Amino acid sequence: MSIPDRIGRYRVIRLLGTGGFSSVFLARDTELDVDVAVKVLADNLTGREEVVQAFLAEARLLRDVADSRVVAVHDIGQLESGQPYFVMDYVEGGSLAARLDSVGGRPGSEEILRLGRELALGLGVVHQLGIVHGDIKPENLFVRGTDLGGTELFPLGARLVLGDFGLATGAGDTEGPLAASRGYAPPEQLRGGELDPTADTYAATAVIRRVVTGRPPPVGGSGVAGGSAGLPSGLRAFCARGMSERRGDRYASAGSWAEDLEASLTRRRLWRRPLAWVVAATLTAAAVLGVVMLVPSTPPLEEPTSVAISSEGVLVADPPLHQVLEAASGTDPVELSVLVSDETMEPGSIAVGASGEVFVADAVHNRVHRIDPDGSVSSVAGTGEAGFGGDDGPAKDARLNSPEGVAVSDGGDLYIADTGNNRIRRVRADGVIETYAGSGGSGYVGDGSSARDAEFAAPSGLAVEPSGDLYIADTGNNVVRVVDAGGVVTTVAGRGESGDTGDGAPAVDALLDAPEGVATDGDGNVYVADTGNNRVRVISPDGVIAAFAGTGTAGFEGDGGPAVEALLDAPEGVAAGVGGEVYLADTGNGRLRSVSGNGVITTIAGG
Repeated sequence: MSIPDRIGRYRVIRLLGTGGFSSVFLARDTELDVDVAVKVLADNLTGREEVVQAFLAEARLLRDVADSRVVAVHDIGQLESGQPYFVMDYVEGGSLAARLDSVGGRPGSEEILRLGRELALGLGVVHQLGIVHGDIKPENLFVRGTDLGGTELFPLGARLVLGDFGLATGAGDTEGPLAASRGYAPPEQLRGGELDPTADTYAATAVIRRVVTGRPPPVGGSGVAGGSAGLPSGLRAFCARGMSERRGDRYASAGSWAEDLEASLTRRRLWRRPLAWVVAATLTAAAVLGVVMLVPSTPPLEEPTSVAISSEGVLVADPPLHQVLEAASGTDPVELSVLVSDETMEPGSIAVGASGEVFVADAVHNRVHRIDPDGSVSSVAGTGEAGFGGDDGPAKDARLNSPEGVAVSDGGDLYIADTGNNRIRRVRADGVIETYAGSGGSGYVGDGSSARDAEFAAPSGLAVEPSGDLYIADTGNNVVRVVDAGGVVTTVAGRGESGDTGDGAPAVDALLDAPEGVATDGDGNVYVADTGNNRVRVISPDGVIAAFAGTGTAGFEGDGGPAVEALLDAPEGVAAGVGGEVYLADTGNGRLRSVSGNGVITTIAGG
């Protein structure tokens, strides 16, 4: 419809948005002197009585909900053309969809949790009234707050307001005459079936998935089966349950949904506190019985995400344990010792420098740390505040956004996968940081040209060759790319869409699913942790991709047999040893595994 000058007593300022059924305008209430949002039914629908009644039902429904987390209706009327309209609160922060487009980057777990809690509170309000919203999506969620001008998608103190109840129904009703939103609507809604609160928890899960991955959710199916590009392993089970095709498998209430989201984002193995209790109880019993009892001091692995080779053995990072651990070589059984344990650090990716120093990417705290051989820890990049800035200055004064990968060259240059900024940053030996690859846009463009002009999508794992070639697991794009020493980027594996095909053929024709780890050996092979496919694959020097470990089915079995017949669970890290062995961070199984030169897989730590 054309933009009118006035709608009733409301002076129209501008169009906020339009769709197939209605348009929403920002207007000024000339009597109360406040800005409002006015929703007007499309003029071509005024002759459809069922649509008009659904439009008016939305207004009446919102009028009856008195809560700050649900948009309020203040007035209702009709234009001379016969088009009904109603007047709502105007939320100045705009929609979540608009903020996703304008803020950019990827939010951290605390920010996602704040958003999820607010969404659950809003859904709890409407569900308590027997209402199913039926159209939860970023376009219908509005952000209210006093400090929304920064780089955070959902800053501290922000409120989420539910709007657009055009598809809202009573529990057990069908969704009515308007079309559901594909990707956010569960299968039964797409079929016109009855809705219950699980339809909203399905859509809420899809919103979280969209926020985390930066990509639209899959249509009408499992949140993982539709492709897991950019989806951290900790959220895969949450999304699989929340977006299950079977409503009985989903979260029955907004409260249980929020509880599991928090558990998925803040997973911590509680072995330390129960162990302290066991130690106390054991010492008490020992005192009574006059015997000495020993409690194992070596921690288990919880969720190993990265592996690296050191002069002493194999290092493994375990974020939930806040630890980097070392599996010493030459011991049987393998001895697992703690290299560093720091509750303020969540080590996600690790790399070893020429002098034995270990670099640790901490995506949660937006920093990269350095562990020196004497055990001292220092910050080498990032202020701790999420964002982008600081190029051409000291790396410690720069801002990073969820860095999930590190690699260090023989010459001492440190490469950082600045994941939330869709960039690769480089810290030179003099401590100055610069953008090495990525324009900051999220996409899959730029092959054959300067890496700094290319677009990446949530890059994570890195590996650098002595030649200067830098391999990048471009996770969100489902590809592996390389930036050569001349700064030109090309794809070496994957086609930009998720899948699990192509073994025995050119790697550039294969399909990967959210690869998160990459490693090279001295023979020109490139190993890829094909995380979403529960496999590790290898690219030969002539560019042919092949299975290396895992069948593609998630699980744990196969030790002592061929690695290609074993089961893995979302492996995120891979490293090639000097003797032909390859080490895997079998993340979902909580294990560090090794594949020998003759292809036999074993567990060397965890479990």
